[in-house]
Amino acid sequence: MSPSSTRRQLLRTTTILAISTTIAGCNQTTTSNATSSKTTTSKTKTNPRAFIDLIQESYLAKAWTLPQDRFRFPKGDSVPLSDLDESVRDAVRTAIDSPPYTTQDASQDLLDGIDDINLVTYEDTVWDVEHTFPTVTVRLDTEISEDEPVEERTVTHDGDAIRSNDAIEDVVSTIAPLGVETAPRPYETTRLDPQVQVFLDQYDYIETPRGTGEIAVSRTNRSPPHTVRAQEATDEELYGRRIRETADYGPPTREFIERLLASDRKTPGNYQDRIRVLYPDDVPRQFARDLDYGSNYVRVDDEVFGFDTRHVHWDDLPVTFDATVLGENDGTTGPIDIQLSVQNSSDDTVRLQMEGCTPFGVLWGYGPGGEHVLWNDVYEQTDNVIIENGSIVPESHTEMDLQPGQTQSATYRLGHDNLGADEPLQSGTYEVLGTIWTKWPTYEGAKEYDWRSQLFPYTLIIEVV
Repeated sequence: MSPSSTRRQLLRTTTILAISTTIAGCNQTTTSNATSSKTTTSKTKTNPRAFIDLIQESYLAKAWTLPQDRFRFPKGDSVPLSDLDESVRDAVRTAIDSPPYTTQDASQDLLDGIDDINLVTYEDTVWDVEHTFPTVTVRLDTEISEDEPVEERTVTHDGDAIRSNDAIEDVVSTIAPLGVETAPRPYETTRLDPQVQVFLDQYDYIETPRGTGEIAVSRTNRSPPHTVRAQEATDEELYGRRIRETADYGPPTREFIERLLASDRKTPGNYQDRIRVLYPDDVPRQFARDLDYGSNYVRVDDEVFGFDTRHVHWDDLPVTFDATVLGENDGTTGPIDIQLSVQNSSDDTVRLQMEGCTPFGVLWGYGPGGEHVLWNDVYEQTDNVIIENGSIVPESHTEMDLQPGQTQSATYRLGHDNLGADEPLQSGTYEVLGTIWTKWPTYEGAKEYDWRSQLFPYTLIIEVV
């Protein structure tokens, strides 16, 4: 459903008289007993250069690419082919290039080396490796009667007999993990370590936090010839979830995906090229069902994307937010100065967060001439913002606390960015996508880890005449 006029509040602001002292930065702070800020109209005799509308957006939509070198979860656990021992490397390469690899009599080096191999990276592709060598499987059977364990053949899961040997500890931590959140798994190997075999000959039971279990050992005696096979890892193995195609979805979801991916606007918290951000009037219900619960990723052309949407309620925001055009630019043809202010209207401390500088971060405007940086002098005064090669990039996260009644203001300049490429500011409409990132306690005495954190997206519409 489209947001109502009460949810999508449109604040029409006209030029105000510049205050006697203007600080062009992120840290102009005042304290007031008032609980809200109001905008007044300038009585200057010159004609106003610009008007500004502040739109409090009700929805935020975000898409991001999943680079293979960062987001394919198991790749960090896969082994580069070049790191394998020679006998294993040759077998796996053959299984990939000229499948399958076959042998009548595997060497001990091959059996030992292939034991822990699961995923292998070769020429930028991740391969799932399987073999048919004889294996030994060790597991823990907890379905036993209480009077069955024999004390002298029982060992505790953290006893010295286990902790004193890495190979034994590896087996036990697999079949009887220490934490209750980690599920026990069978331990499978092509060859038992001699010390593990001694341990299994000595003990039949392991005492764990889940109870006592019986050690069960089984062997798979496959006859030669033995093979090694490799197949490309599936999307689900690589990304941790299913990858869908846009064609799998109906028109509402497909059209919303296309619209979101077509967005090239930067916001203070999402400025990287791989991230797309949109402040839509609405989010299709079907899109939320299809994608918004993190169940699937979507492949578009050669890229894989994740998606997220949020419905924002500005009534929850514990601060008031204001945007004005400063009147000192009236009657000129130069840049436009815009002051943003946020005031803590609650009875509790509020934390403001942002990338680069608080509370508003680095801002970009879009209008005649394309993309424009809204300049703030603090960009040159902080190590949290990098100015390089004609661009401005937030470098790190910053935050500040706003006490009850306290106001924080910052002045931004449209039409002058200190980057050496200033051009006359053209008449027309400029749009700025911003975000208020706030964290605050939701009940009296709440610990910081229990505070609520919320993004509040807004759009500035600047009309330059």
